[in-house]
Amino acid sequence: MSIEIVNNEDVEIHCSVYGSGPPLIMLHGIPDYSGGWHYQIEALKHSHQLICPDLRGINNSSKPLTADAYSMQALVSDVAAIIDHFGLSKVDVLGHDFGGAMAWWTAISLPRHTKRLAVLSAPHPADYIAAARGDPAQRKAMEYIGTFLNMANADTLNIDQLSSWVNDRQLQDKLKAALVNTPAQALANYYVGTLSNLKSLVLDTIPAVQNPTLVIRGQLDPYVLPHLYSDTWRHVDAELNMVCLPRAGHFVHHEAHKQVNAHLEHFFG
Repeated sequence: MSIEIVNNEDVEIHCSVYGSGPPLIMLHGIPDYSGGWHYQIEALKHSHQLICPDLRGINNSSKPLTADAYSMQALVSDVAAIIDHFGLSKVDVLGHDFGGAMAWWTAISLPRHTKRLAVLSAPHPADYIAAARGDPAQRKAMEYIGTFLNMANADTLNIDQLSSWVNDRQLQDKLKAALVNTPAQALANYYVGTLSNLKSLVLDTIPAVQNPTLVIRGQLDPYVLPHLYSDTWRHVDAELNMVCLPRAGHFVHHEAHKQVNAHLEHFFG
């Protein structure tokens, strides 16, 4: 592993880099950090150059505290800065949860730089935003966002609660250490900055993804309901592969890592 610091104006993005080969940018979710890709790194580092950033605000990356610093435009600009820093023309992109939303928007916003797109536990933004606006069942499933807002108001993270989804003790301890180094306001701003920024977005104006796409979800995901994936095909003007893992929840990259890795190796292989 090597470390690269990517500068995006006044934000420094801390990237852990593994292996060599075709470049793959791996965008973690919330609450997580770059090391949360442990199982996927072990599976893919022998065939790819894996670029695993700590997203802004998290662990070793810069920690702006204003909500505007976490607009989706700002987050995608970090991905663009990574692409520029490494001198890449086209990259594969993988994201989970909020990193999955970033991955979708990277393919939408940077189609010429995106080769293939894989997203875990993250429906297309148009379907997620539409549900957040007017789907009572999904709005109830999103009540967890209030947990981040309450922690920000208290200016402290409940680290035990936020790391409880990791079963392996050593990996959980590493996540806890990353969360100790993460301000509560930064995590909250991922939702405050992004959702407020997208309130007025006209969903029909979002361009279709032009890249081969793989979507993996857990059937037992309590945070993203299954019907949010039903119209994914409408948003992808390229080969689309949809995978549902019946005994997995939201954190499929840990809960069903062997199955997830097999699909990723085939897709990116």
